[in-house]
Amino acid sequence: MIQVKFFKKNGKFYYFESKGHADFDEHGKDIVCAAISVLAQTLVNGILEISTIDPIVEVDEESGYLKCELPKDQSVLENIEIQTAFRIIKVGIEGISEVYDEYVELLEEEV
Repeated sequence: MIQVKFFKKNGKFYYFESKGHADFDEHGKDIVCAAISVLAQTLVNGILEISTIDPIVEVDEESGYLKCELPKDQSVLENIEIQTAFRIIKVGIEGISEVYDEYVELLEEEV
């Protein structure tokens, strides 16, 4: 199962983490894993493209791990483009987790 986490501070996204494999199908044919991976990578690449912020990014393809953490500085968290990117990616992952709920777990937490 893939576990996806979004963390917020004061209602603003600052952390994304995806870990695990869906095991929906064999490696190379797993559409659930591919969909989550594309969205996770799009979030990181989008943040890098639309801002000058250097998020902390960790990737381990073998274990299916990707983390993207923003500085918790309020000015960073107030960036409308970054918050929009997080919201759009979350909507995509919500859609996948609703259809493939036994393969994707979505968590959101306010810290």
